[in-house]
Amino acid sequence: MPLLNPYADTLPDVVTPWDYDLVAWNWEPTNGSPTLTTRLNTAGRLNVHTIAVPIPITVTNVHVHITATPTALTSGQCGVALYSGTTLLGSLVTGVDTAWASLGFKTHAMSGGPFKIAAGTLLQVALWYNGTTSPGLFRSTSAQTDTSLALSAANFRDALADTGRTTSAPSTLGTKTGSASIPHWVGLS
Repeated sequence: MPLLNPYADTLPDVVTPWDYDLVAWNWEPTNGSPTLTTRLNTAGRLNVHTIAVPIPITVTNVHVHITATPTALTSGQCGVALYSGTTLLGSLVTGVDTAWASLGFKTHAMSGGPFKIAAGTLLQVALWYNGTTSPGLFRSTSAQTDTSLALSAANFRDALADTGRTTSAPSTLGTKTGSASIPHWVGLS
């Protein structure tokens, strides 16, 4: 049964995360293209995607959609992390390399969850890999410059951050840059 859509009365024709049993996402999936697969950036580098939270939510999982299989991912050195602003809330490394080895929708339970998130919060989802070739993820048909418009690098909706990540996410998200970052789809439940 789908989650209750808090916008059903005021926006009945708008597709929302609740229509997919999610509580938030960085953009509506019909704005993406499975044929425009883009792989994660450099091994060990965080690919960061921002999700604006308009109403209070509770988050347990981060979701991604793998559209191209990777090669030789390093066991225990691929990960997903959830940040409130730049502060780490939870992460997952164990089993991520195995989950990403096949195509499809992936659900990653964040350690320490569930997390109660206040309205107005900007969440950051960080993804990283280590191995020969990264997984390809479902992506937007827009480039990073389209999704971030005139925002400064520190506020980019889709960006790159910290390097050298292996078995853990940084406790504080580093400085974001926009170079070579593509808007991959991420969702929360």
